[in-house]
Amino acid sequence: MKILLVEDDEPLAELLIDSLKQQRHILELARDGLLGLDLAQSMEPDLIIIDVNLPKLDGISLCKKLRSQGSHTPILLLTAHASDSDKIVGLDAGADDYLVKPVSLGELAARVRALSRRGQVPPSLVLSWGELRLDPTTCQVSYGGKPITLRPKEYSLLELLLRNGRRVFSRGAILDQLWTLEDSPNEDTIKAHIKGLRQNLKAGGAPPDLIESVYGLGYRLNPALEQVAPVAPPSDPNPAIVALTAAWPRFKPKMLERLEIIEQALHRLAIADLPEAERQQAQQAAHKLAGSLGTLGFTQGSALARRLEVGIQSPPRPLAELQSLCQQLQAELAQEPRHNSPLPSTPATIGSPLWIRLLTWGLSTDLEQSLRLAAPVQAIHLTPLLKQEDDLPAWIQTLQPDVLLVDLRAWQGDPSPLQQLQSLWDPFPLPIIVIPTQDTLAERRQIAKWGGHGVVAATTPSHDMLAAVRDLYRSRDSAPAKLLLVDDDASFLEMLVELLQPWGFEILTLNQPLLFWETLQQTQPDLLILDVEMPEVSGIELCQVVRQSTTFEALPILFLTAHRDPASIIHVFNVGGDDYVNKPVVGPELIARILNRLERRQKKRYR
Repeated sequence: MKILLVEDDEPLAELLIDSLKQQRHILELARDGLLGLDLAQSMEPDLIIIDVNLPKLDGISLCKKLRSQGSHTPILLLTAHASDSDKIVGLDAGADDYLVKPVSLGELAARVRALSRRGQVPPSLVLSWGELRLDPTTCQVSYGGKPITLRPKEYSLLELLLRNGRRVFSRGAILDQLWTLEDSPNEDTIKAHIKGLRQNLKAGGAPPDLIESVYGLGYRLNPALEQVAPVAPPSDPNPAIVALTAAWPRFKPKMLERLEIIEQALHRLAIADLPEAERQQAQQAAHKLAGSLGTLGFTQGSALARRLEVGIQSPPRPLAELQSLCQQLQAELAQEPRHNSPLPSTPATIGSPLWIRLLTWGLSTDLEQSLRLAAPVQAIHLTPLLKQEDDLPAWIQTLQPDVLLVDLRAWQGDPSPLQQLQSLWDPFPLPIIVIPTQDTLAERRQIAKWGGHGVVAATTPSHDMLAAVRDLYRSRDSAPAKLLLVDDDASFLEMLVELLQPWGFEILTLNQPLLFWETLQQTQPDLLILDVEMPEVSGIELCQVVRQSTTFEALPILFLTAHRDPASIIHVFNVGGDDYVNKPVVGPELIARILNRLERRQKKRYR
């Protein structure tokens, strides 16, 4: 996907570009709003990411200009302010979504995926053609199960062909899709990349004519070789964290330079009054530090920089307090970055992956090795934790597995790991299979009480044990996300059902708001969509009822409203709404926001 990034903070822009390139996106950078406007008109990007505070033309004005010119390109705003009013201004200006600084690269990737789902092929799905498969999430390519190593441009070229099925691409079209304006080569370069791609595919076992030349037109995938292929397994490392760790040495000098600007201002303040120009320079340095450090993995450093930014305002906070904050920030930057955000997860609305992430705890070495050998046959990706000392909740948070297999025979002492997990999450968000110590009726009853979902005896053969893992996962996770739509207009509900059904949701509707509470308890939806204005009881009142309930207080709520004035929108957020869509409802926007909320809810279950 081709992305235009409009951001004047060079270190942050570099960081975002590195991260998005890890996801194989093509990036073009504009450092001010006017250049961003020109590039948006000339390069026709698939997505535009805009910082709100830009020189020459601010992000809100840029967004408005693009929409006034008829641009329908998805826009993601980056803002340093988390207040509802700031978000509302951005959304009202025509933005599709927003992200508050400091930017979490995992959340950025998720929001980019959600916005890109407006296309025909969701980027989170594995792309296949015959025995060839490409996983955009992990950037893995294989043919017949054999991994294939490609150069970056070869990978991008293959992904372009796979995303567009049988379409024929001319050399000029490939240049437009895969190169930026600044580094666009001549068309002979395309021939070289096609040749290299064919050679690498052939070395991996693919037929030499998998990519065929169409005389006088260009290149396409061979239609005769198209067939359904299995999905490739996920990889262990989080690409975002890998990119951040590698980027820190490059960005550290710039961060220290900004800190030095603040320290010089405080030194001047200790001697005499601080000139206004220097105060603003120091405040700006602190502001940029706050935005960049959080993304780089320095959560505490970002908070310290934010306090400095506020403290330097006129009149400044006491000098001793500001100097102390500087010293703490200096110590923070002397450490290595700490990335605690979990791997991005994908909700099961489009279809669950065929490969299953299995986390095991407490298995003996022999059993673990036996399962590891059998796991690929069952399309299971196994990660073992062997020691009792391993922090099971922390690993669940980091790895985000699909199923947990616990061997109670390895546990010494009380309480059991299931009791610990039950105290943290009730109900527990993961399916759990347990190997009991003695396999008695009393023990099985206790396992069920603690939250176990299945029991397998220690003598169970490895392939049967893994089959139980797959069966449990399918029985619990293959169901589509359940949406409850509440609106007194029955015809409008029918329209929404037509709009949403192709996306695989389970859709429930209610046009009698007075029956809401009973319906909510019976259906237990994953997401609630409420109309604001209804007779007898409004959507606002229904939202307040939901937020008062300990059972449903975390249920995502999306409002549909005809109101566009700031006061009405602020009221929606104040009563507990998570998001809103203006009527008349635009299908792609509604679907993108639903997917985004489901994805955020999936992440919160592991926190």
